[in-house]
Amino acid sequence: MTKYEQQYRKLRDQCRHMQEENACSVIALAIVADCEFDTALHSLVRHGRKLGQGTLMVNVLKALERDFGITMECMSILSEESACAALDKYVGYGDIGIVEVEEHVFAYKYGEVIDSKSNMAQRPLYLFRIVKPRETAQ
Repeated sequence: MTKYEQQYRKLRDQCRHMQEENACSVIALAIVADCEFDTALHSLVRHGRKLGQGTLMVNVLKALERDFGITMECMSILSEESACAALDKYVGYGDIGIVEVEEHVFAYKYGEVIDSKSNMAQRPLYLFRIVKPRETAQ
């Protein structure tokens, strides 16, 4: 099992422990921002997510930018057959971001999808990629 599969399972377990539902956006935010589940959850709540409910991608983008200093670019990938095909075509090994499919989002990091593999066959909507990573303290 890769470290990203381990990270996903840990976040999924934290989600279950907190009895949180519809938390794919929280998990994706935690992966992209490299933070714990509860940190991502509280950030998304500050930006409009209601507990136990899904949220809009705009709230994820606000949280990333305002709370973590991460800016994402958006690319429409509606013409692609599957999320897998879109990732193969548009994502490089060094990229980190989020893919939005119908009623679900998942993260990708350094060439790996960090989610249940079943979502890779879904028709993709948008691909978000980090263009300005978090500022590092010096």
